[in-house]
Amino acid sequence: MLFRSGVTLTSSDADSTICAGDMVTFTASPAGMANYDFLINSVYIQSGAGETFTTLSLTNGDSITVIATDSTGCTGPKSNALVFTVNTIPSVTLSSSSIAICTGDSVTFTASPAGYDNYEFFVTGTPVQSGAGNTYSSTGITGADNVTVVASDMGCVSPPSNAVAITVNPLPIITAVIDTATQGDRKSTR
Repeated sequence: MLFRSGVTLTSSDADSTICAGDMVTFTASPAGMANYDFLINSVYIQSGAGETFTTLSLTNGDSITVIATDSTGCTGPKSNALVFTVNTIPSVTLSSSSIAICTGDSVTFTASPAGYDNYEFFVTGTPVQSGAGNTYSSTGITGADNVTVVASDMGCVSPPSNAVAITVNPLPIITAVIDTATQGDRKSTR
């Protein structure tokens, strides 16, 4: 016989705040009922003997509940509701202050949009700067380097940005030639 209090619903995410696309598993207690109907926003999503439901498709504000039926066919009340906050995955693009520089020149890379919690810049896969600032400047970029950025916001991490490569031109080499052939031919006019 089903408990008068029905079932209790818990999730694998304790604070009910996730990033879009995160996997969440919901568990109804007690186990052992004949059927569990899981609902999202009062729409039946899964029905069966399993007391767990897993999804990757939650959207912001979704309310998840479960209704259990015992072996005698009696259906209990709807469980507690778990309402989820689903944060979007940030998207970031990268641009540079110049597409061609001379060796040793400073170049600034700007991640857009500004305002995310953190920006981590990478030069050829190596992290070089992490913080709230959306710009990175360097005088050590070489022609073999490419720069990318990953942004995070509200605990959600973006995929890497577009890679930006800079053409780095070598500094000109100036060779001074001293003509020593005319040095000894100077005559005094006193």
